[in-house]
Amino acid sequence: NIKKSNFKKNFFASLSLAAELYNVELISPDVIYEGLFDPLLPPQNLNLSSPDIEGLCEVLKSCGKKLDETNSGSVNEYLQELLYHAQRFGFRTKFLVEQIKEMRANRWEARIKKAKATTLDKIKEE
Repeated sequence: NIKKSNFKKNFFASLSLAAELYNVELISPDVIYEGLFDPLLPPQNLNLSSPDIEGLCEVLKSCGKKLDETNSGSVNEYLQELLYHAQRFGFRTKFLVEQIKEMRANRWEARIKKAKATTLDKIKEE
């Protein structure tokens, strides 16, 4: 179980790294599409799993806005595939994909923003 947990952490970390490298323009969109999405989705991946979909959702959370600006047609295509394949899995996976769809509709802004700590200076200003 520990081995599986470490693999999952490394898997998500690798996907996040690729997304961030794309954000700073060190890799092309082709690497994201052909190197991440295509191998993790059918027909190339005949053993699609929930972590595969979750990982791709994390990629879209990180760099979806920029991908959408360069080629919204590809983002449409892959998002539709994620929606279709997520139906085979549990609520959590379906919810993650729906969350990405909502973020995209909301200009890639999360519906619920994480609360940030307020500095003393901001409190004094208010």
